[in-house]
Amino acid sequence: MKNNNNGLFNFALGLMFGAFVGYITGLLNAEKTGSELKRDLELNSSDFLAGVKERFEDFKDQTNNALKEIKGFTDAKLKASAKTIEDKVHSLGEQLEELKGRQAASSKN
Repeated sequence: MKNNNNGLFNFALGLMFGAFVGYITGLLNAEKTGSELKRDLELNSSDFLAGVKERFEDFKDQTNNALKEIKGFTDAKLKASAKTIEDKVHSLGEQLEELKGRQAASSKN
């Protein structure tokens, strides 16, 4: 499960990096003077990065919560399956003992 977390983290990181590069490219292609562009970059980049960081933290929290839910569901299913298997093994053991008793009784006759 750790590999899935790394893959998801890398995907999200790449997505954010791509969005940031797209944003900067859009600003650089805008028709503005150098001083206007510099001012816009200074103002908007910090806001943009703060927004990206906040969204990433939300995404990370949601992903972690979903993984915990899946793990809890999986653990419950595994415990239920183990109990079912244990009950069936116990039942088979009882049936085997019963068959042994019948075989011993029939061999005496």
